[in-house]
Amino acid sequence: MSAPFHYADFTVDPAPTRDSLIRQLNDDHVPVIGLRVTPGFMNLNGGILTEPGPPTDGHAVLLVGAARYTGPDLGVVEPGDQLMCIQNSWGTSWGANGYALIGPRAWDDMVFVSALLTPR
Repeated sequence: MSAPFHYADFTVDPAPTRDSLIRQLNDDHVPVIGLRVTPGFMNLNGGILTEPGPPTDGHAVLLVGAARYTGPDLGVVEPGDQLMCIQNSWGTSWGANGYALIGPRAWDDMVFVSALLTPR
């Protein structure tokens, strides 16, 4: 979108898959992700969030990227795992400058909805 929009339509997906969200990214969309906040998420300081945890609240973030992990098998992240990159609104002191990678186990446990905004 080249200019700000004041009216938008949105489509909610109550069970988003990584593949459907990656297709949206490939189509130049930035999905809004609803997730369950965990203590690990709240205190993330760089790195990759790999493990789910007990939910403490809900929150919305932007999905801004996805990549296949090609590094060594670390146990919690294995070669071929899909890592999802999010941007949080909590400022640059959270995650890595306001961004974080989420591994498949944490993603599957935490993410419960997505919304796709499109200008009218």
